[in-house]
Amino acid sequence: MCRFVDRITVKGKKSAVSVFENYDAETQQSIELKQETATEFQRGRELYFEQNLLKRQKSSRRFAKTILKIS
Repeated sequence: MCRFVDRITVKGKKSAVSVFENYDAETQQSIELKQETATEFQRGRELYFEQNLLKRQKSSRRFAKTILKIS
C-alpha cells in the first residue's frame, strides 16, 4: 500500500516527480491508523497545495487529535 505525499523537483531535473509513502512494511496497527486518517491527511495536503495555511492549521489539529484518540 502507498499514498501520495507531494510533488518535488529533483536537482538536475526540469519536471517535478511524485513522492509516495510506501507502508507495506509497517505494522498492522500503523497501516490501520493511516487508513483511518487518510481523509484528514488528504484534506490537509490539499489545503497545503492551495496554500491555505489557516484552514490547514485547523485540519492538522483535527488530524493530531484523531491520532491521539486512536493511539
